[in-house]
Amino acid sequence: MAKQTSSITQYFSPTDGSLLSTEETERSYTNGLVNNLRRLLSTSDHAVTTYTKFDSQGKQQYSVQDIITTYIHAENGNLIDATGTGTGSGYELTDNGWMAYDSDITVDYSIYLGEAMQDHFREIKNYKPQQK
Repeated sequence: MAKQTSSITQYFSPTDGSLLSTEETERSYTNGLVNNLRRLLSTSDHAVTTYTKFDSQGKQQYSVQDIITTYIHAENGNLIDATGTGTGSGYELTDNGWMAYDSDITVDYSIYLGEAMQDHFREIKNYKPQQK
């Protein structure tokens, strides 16, 4: 089983094809034995998104997310539940310009045919006051 993977995803504008952002993600895996069966116990994701639009001072903006997902197995080794929690921080482009924020992240999963499928991703952002 893999111990770590990484990926780069780029997002483009549907109107003019210009690059909007680039997301670099690293995922670490924790594997273990459940009733002497090899199973995935948790994943840890670290994602950094860099936006191509600059703020009024010419500074490039970013956001960061760190999420840990835990996989719960029955005594027989079958996957029965999964849950993810984490934090985020960075900047978001709003009507008032780039706003700094910290966030709490929750990820809910359902189990289908022994696989965890993401149902909901919630990120509650707490915006910081703008500096003058």
